[in-house]
Amino acid sequence: MDNSISNLLKNIGAGIIACFIALVIVATLNRYVLGVPLDFSDEFVGLLFATSSFISIVTSDLDREHITVQIVTSRLSPALQRLCRLAGDVATILFFVIILVEGYKFAAFSWQISARSENAALPVAPWMFGIPVMALSMIVLRVLRLLKRA
Repeated sequence: MDNSISNLLKNIGAGIIACFIALVIVATLNRYVLGVPLDFSDEFVGLLFATSSFISIVTSDLDREHITVQIVTSRLSPALQRLCRLAGDVATILFFVIILVEGYKFAAFSWQISARSENAALPVAPWMFGIPVMALSMIVLRVLRLLKRA
């Protein structure tokens, strides 16, 4: 199941990156060939980049492609290695609980004040909700991983 979720998210991320690239090309052509810059392009590309970053956090964890340093833990007994993995999972869950709570506050406040981007006045609250969605995804994935190991 992890692979199918990861593949789906990677495909969504690839689509976002394709939109990102296409928008940069169109904006560049409009600016330098037609002399008509797209006001929204820089800010929209930034929002797309942030979204792809949130997706990559989840997929790298699903596929276990994140950086791990095992200099010490590889020398421990299997029981202590399991304890270290458990401690790492618990620490990761607690970290993402903080990100979830604070990210939700940030996104909810952005929604409440109808926050908009500076130049193009794009609504930013829907994009800000990517932070708590990513954090909740990470919490669920790590809890499921813990339950699977138990």
